[in-house]
Amino acid sequence: MEGATRYVMEPTAFAQQQHWHGSSYELAISYATTATDSLLLAAIRAAWTVPVLDGPYAGSAYIGQALAVPTALEPDGETGAFGVLHLAVDKPVGCVAVVSCAEQGFRLSIPAGMLERVYDVQYPLTLSANPWLEQVDRCLLGIAQTIHIAAPFDVAAIEEEASGVFFDRVAVTAERIGHGGFLVSSDLVARLHVQNAGQTLSGGLCWYARQDETSG
Repeated sequence: MEGATRYVMEPTAFAQQQHWHGSSYELAISYATTATDSLLLAAIRAAWTVPVLDGPYAGSAYIGQALAVPTALEPDGETGAFGVLHLAVDKPVGCVAVVSCAEQGFRLSIPAGMLERVYDVQYPLTLSANPWLEQVDRCLLGIAQTIHIAAPFDVAAIEEEASGVFFDRVAVTAERIGHGGFLVSSDLVARLHVQNAGQTLSGGLCWYARQDETSG
């Protein structure tokens, strides 16, 4: 999108509650073994430096009235704000970015209602029915790579309700990574002996693209 004129998301569209309904397509980063206040703060601060992410905003009625990027975590252990994510020059969507001390992680969530504004969404969210998911994944991967520079992590997931993988303490295994939807460090690939070859990205990260499940 460099050099292109981006569409502006209208405040009325951002504020309409029907656009915030449904499940969320998420980037979720786990800091379960390394979480500190300074690391989580670095993660959320890095997210707001990404050019395709506007904000932070206090709520869905405050688009365009950016808050200061946080300099400390909230006392209740969860720090977050609303934003506008430009998935493409003509595809701005509302989102929420949060770091949680209790959940020891970062998540960026795009509600289904927002995706329905800019894409022809078919459920369930399979790649075959929704090829535009690759565009969303590329955008979220870029954000994850920026965060990794400031706040390194071993594993992240990109999928519908991805935060459940980590925050519900679901085990991340070589088999699960091989099925796709995971961004992992090369160190974790080696430790878990992941056999499937992922796409090597900068910073020692490997992306395992999500694959549609096949029957039989």
